[in-house]
Amino acid sequence: MPYLREVFPKAEIVGCDPSAESLAIARRDNPTCRFMSMDELGSEAKFDLVIASCVFHHIPPQDRQMAIRYCYSRLKQGGHFIIFEHNPIIPVTRHLVKIVHSTPTRCC
Repeated sequence: MPYLREVFPKAEIVGCDPSAESLAIARRDNPTCRFMSMDELGSEAKFDLVIASCVFHHIPPQDRQMAIRYCYSRLKQGGHFIIFEHNPIIPVTRHLVKIVHSTPTRCC
């Protein structure tokens, strides 16, 4: 959240999580953002940007398409949906890691 706040200083940043404990920690550590469960979010909330960060490997494979549809349903017209995964079980992650490691980089 601090990185999002740095990039989007005036944005309303809302985080969702099914874990009450995770929400409590997020609220404590990020007082300029709002955090809530999916139920608290309500069905009418729409956003310019939806980010699913390290979420999809926790969702059973048979439910992932539904989760993607849910995220897209939360977008305003012209909004963006970003999925970030780091789990090596996910084929997209293996592909991205392969690209990163095969691309020359410059340091500092």
